[in-house]
Amino acid sequence: MKTEEFDKLIDKDKYQVFLMICPASTPVNFARHGWFVINKKEQFRDGK
Repeated sequence: MKTEEFDKLIDKDKYQVFLMICPASTPVNFARHGWFVINKKEQFRDGK
């Protein structure tokens, strides 16, 4: 997803949770790595 597309999803008056997924690094690139991104009324946290 491009940054511009992601920015359009953000609503600064709401709490939102996004699940982001990307391929893992080599040699296990068949696996997926997921993490949560939380929009707490425009205060982002990456869930780590």
